[in-house]
Amino acid sequence: MRKDLLKLIPPKSIITPHPKELERLIGSWSDDYEKMEMVSAFSETYDCVVLVKGAHSLITYKELKYFQFNRQSRYGKRRVAVMC
Repeated sequence: MRKDLLKLIPPKSIITPHPKELERLIGSWSDDYEKMEMVSAFSETYDCVVLVKGAHSLITYKELKYFQFNRQSRYGKRRVAVMC
């Protein structure tokens, strides 16, 4: 991947990579915590909002993080959101 092209992302842009695209942008991670930190660093570096799509969504803009996941309980499926 040509990292020099990332400098062309306009400030305050919103990018929406799925997990494999994200891995190409930031590299691989060992757990969700490390992924959140790497996405946050990417957002800070390129001044962009990152919406990571997947079973669990993550929206990050610099130090702000919003994580949404689905939780199954005996009462059915429900969404849980956490802002960090």
